[in-house]
Amino acid sequence: MLGVAQSAMWVVLLGSILFVPSAGAARFDLIHFDHVDVSLCQSCGVSVGDPGFALLVNTGSAPITDADLASVTFTATSSRPEIVLLPYLNHDPAYPYSPIMPHEALGLVDPVNTLLLGFLQPGEVLRNTVPDEVFGLAIDRTGGPNTFEGAVDFDVVMTMGVDVAHFVIRADVHLLQPPGLGAISFLSATRMSSVPGLTRAKSSTWGSLKSLYR
Repeated sequence: MLGVAQSAMWVVLLGSILFVPSAGAARFDLIHFDHVDVSLCQSCGVSVGDPGFALLVNTGSAPITDADLASVTFTATSSRPEIVLLPYLNHDPAYPYSPIMPHEALGLVDPVNTLLLGFLQPGEVLRNTVPDEVFGLAIDRTGGPNTFEGAVDFDVVMTMGVDVAHFVIRADVHLLQPPGLGAISFLSATRMSSVPGLTRAKSSTWGSLKSLYR
């Protein structure tokens, strides 16, 4: 039987072997809108890609490649299940945006979303993809007609390769009366840095772990 101290040690060792920090520094910052105002009818949504809701800034020392962009995924969790968010990166291999060079920011900017430009840092250069959208999002009512109005927080994770950006977008949701096309406006923005994610290490059996410390 293992003592309490030995058991705790094995838990720590097992956790450190199952997951290890990925090598290298994070490669990107994301400048994004963090507060939006949305009007939706009882059973509709709204989507926007032009203008984009974000800019991708290469803060690393190497170019961001097409393979990096192809690896981008988003997950979004809503504080209200009847209102959902779907963020996306429009990646078309036939029209690649890569390479994105160090200190370069990529995205579509027009008069509606120029607030994002205020978060560029000295030495960073925008590559405006207008009229081609890069970052888009959709906000939708789910579960059939509903009349929810109020604040919704979307907890969003963007992953590119081994780099992870975790951020929150708040939406002030209104019921559109009379029914019609949904509308969205951007209220505020912020900038955040990605962090190196966790990479699953080579799997090991419990017996092989114990043999290391005999």
